[in-house]
Amino acid sequence: MDTKTNKKLKKQLKKKNKKIKELEELIGEIMNLIEAEEEEETVEDIETKLFQNRIIYLHDEISQDSLSQISPLIDYYNLQDEGIPYQQRKPITIKIGTYGGEAYEAIGIIDSIEASLTPVHVHIEGKSMSAGFYIWASAHTRSMGQRSVAMYHQARGQIGGTLTDMQRTFTEWQRLQRNLDNLVIENLGVSQEFLDNINQQNIDWYVDYNEALSLGMLTDVD
Repeated sequence: MDTKTNKKLKKQLKKKNKKIKELEELIGEIMNLIEAEEEEETVEDIETKLFQNRIIYLHDEISQDSLSQISPLIDYYNLQDEGIPYQQRKPITIKIGTYGGEAYEAIGIIDSIEASLTPVHVHIEGKSMSAGFYIWASAHTRSMGQRSVAMYHQARGQIGGTLTDMQRTFTEWQRLQRNLDNLVIENLGVSQEFLDNINQQNIDWYVDYNEALSLGMLTDVD
């Protein structure tokens, strides 16, 4: 084989190798797209199953977004259950794990739970603190993980503006605190004197699984 032919064959081989490499890269990209689509379908399947089984997660700060997500779902499941007796309705489960958040948005979620004819069960995963404590207290039935904790404290925030503004805000906070305390007293069996003592000391009351169990706060025990 002469030198000229040899060079020509090498050139052709180089082109073929380049095409093979490009083809391998293209196949790799296609496989990545297929895997991404399969993964996306898996996530959608999971979300569909959770939706069908009426499981809602509240693992972020309680906010307007939380209210906008949870309240419509509770209404939707109630519409699905129209005409079904209370005892035969499949419960809605809210799995809560939050440090708290906005009080009025929490009250919006509480209102949705209390207005629900379909039973709403709230289960604590890890923690349910501050505003989250009141959502848990509002549930028709309650449970918590054996290593989880609930935490109660009085309403907190900053007061600004004129003296009149501050007086008006303080009055509203007192009303809000009474409203939330009544919820805890009625649903969890805690006395007003006990809550007053906590609030006067301005402390956080942490309730672990054993204390919640002993106080009769848990209706479903893990």
